Amino acid sequence: MFKFKKAATVAAVAVTALSALTACGGSATPSGGSKDAVIGLAMPVSGPDAPLAAPMINAVKLAIDEANAKGDLPGKLTLSVQDDQSSPSVGASLARKFCGDTGTVAAIANYASSITLNAQPVYNGCDMTQIVPTASNDTLTTKGFKNFFRVTAKNSDATVGSVKWITANRPNVKTVATIDANDASTADTATQFADQAKKANLNVADSIHITANQGDFRGALTGLLSKKPDLIYIAAFYNDSGLITKQARELGYQGEIFGFDGLDSPDFITIAGKDAAEGVHIASLGLDPTKNPSASGFVEAYTKAYQTAPNSAASQSYDTANVVINAWKSIGGGTDRKALVEAIKKTDLTGVGGKISFDENGDMQKPQVGITGVKSGKWEFVGAAE
Repeated sequence: MFKFKKAATVAAVAVTALSALTACGGSATPSGGSKDAVIGLAMPVSGPDAPLAAPMINAVKLAIDEANAKGDLPGKLTLSVQDDQSSPSVGASLARKFCGDTGTVAAIANYASSITLNAQPVYNGCDMTQIVPTASNDTLTTKGFKNFFRVTAKNSDATVGSVKWITANRPNVKTVATIDANDASTADTATQFADQAKKANLNVADSIHITANQGDFRGALTGLLSKKPDLIYIAAFYNDSGLITKQARELGYQGEIFGFDGLDSPDFITIAGKDAAEGVHIASLGLDPTKNPSASGFVEAYTKAYQTAPNSAASQSYDTANVVINAWKSIGGGTDRKALVEAIKKTDLTGVGGKISFDENGDMQKPQVGITGVKSGKWEFVGAAE
């Protein structure tokens, strides 16, 4: 489906260069005219989540480069890429850094919900737009923060789509079990899936929590498998999910495996093994841009720039950046943070992933969920969850 390893390598080079330019001096305040501004980008540049964030960083950079090159902006936009290290405390620290830089007008932050949740009060306190391409925890838009927006479906959207697809395409599934990593990015998703499964008259046989990066999940799996679920729903990132899938198959599990978008990496297949990964499906918080004719221009530009095709997270990140760019352009540029928040509230545009507008909570009016599965050792887009 997507070639993350190559994308991650390219992104690592790009991010290193960008970080050197924007982080070493402390302040990212633009040196040009008063209409210039900085957009902060806080993502995991290092650590196990970096391969997932790499296409997103690439896409945001592409959008800003295109906007500056077009020549019709009121000033120049500069991107400041910072490494949140997948750490809630670092995410909050970077939020304070962006807030303290008077040249920074908005932040695209963060990749994971657990980091986003910790940074939200900081951005709200300085009236700075915080906008996310992938953070999907439902509670993010229930806190009354009027400066927060997301260009992605919520966990509840994804889990509704997941259960609909499962009941329509896997009629043999009557009993399910869930596994999550017991944090805000995963536990909420597993709970949402279990709730939707019950509403669809599926039996939830077990729900367990694991500790991320522990390596050996056989103990937890043995108890879960004794409940004989027809399907295991995994809400853990690709490195842990790959091992869980591998070890479940080694323990003799032959049922269905379904997961959230944190599995969306070729490394999941490598870790699980081709045979164990075959037939695993996931719900993605968006649609594969390479299968969307209206996204052909973006796909071509991204592929030319990074020598690999974009995935749905890249598409959402590109759209996220363009939401900020278009709103910033509409206020005449500059660094008026409150004005930018108000402009983003009024967003009404068609991105590469479809129509973008926000409700009063900052959620997408028409979120999209796609289904992707492993076939012959590769991720392949199946279609929209309907």
